[in-house]
Amino acid sequence: MSKNTYLRRKEQGLCTKCGGEIEADRKGKTTCYECSQINVKYKRETAEFCRNNGICPRCHRVKLIGNEKNCPECSAKNYAYLQKQLRENPETIERREEQSRIHKKDVYTQRKQNGLCTCCGKPLGRMDYGALTCLRCREKHNSYKLKSQKPRSEYKSSIWKSQGLCPCCGQPLYKNHGLCKKHYDMQITSHDYSKSRTVIIKYGKANMSNVQK
Repeated sequence: MSKNTYLRRKEQGLCTKCGGEIEADRKGKTTCYECSQINVKYKRETAEFCRNNGICPRCHRVKLIGNEKNCPECSAKNYAYLQKQLRENPETIERREEQSRIHKKDVYTQRKQNGLCTCCGKPLGRMDYGALTCLRCREKHNSYKLKSQKPRSEYKSSIWKSQGLCPCCGQPLYKNHGLCKKHYDMQITSHDYSKSRTVIIKYGKANMSNVQK
């Protein structure tokens, strides 16, 4: 399609891809709904192909290094663009974020009502009874938690412990017990409950008062 054809269709309020009428609810857009979906699908497939082959999904040219999601040049351009938008049109950024939040909520609700995975939109199987996500998405989510959250919590705990603070929350220790007052009380309560259950099982509830704690 030539540039003149594109500009002519745009001036006439027609879809710049197929030349058809643009739906009323898409006022201000340059493509009809059908062409926009085709374009979104094409971009998604192209980006997926680039990621699988270690190529930047934005410029489709530069090889990625390590765990990079975009090449340094594209990341810098995107950051500069976002900062410019934030300075010049802060309301636009907020409006887009609100629209995105509403859209994601609507998609989640629709998928949930139709018995689809709320993450990827695929039908749930027999192994997914009672769940809102498919097995593949649950495994990906669990893998992410194991890789990111556990090391982070262990790192914080080791830092707090080396600083002489409670390894659970980083608060000051309670009477040199190795824990803060809150977590010390929680541990004592848990220990007493466990000990009480052992006594009840072994001696019976009526004989608990005769057993030395």
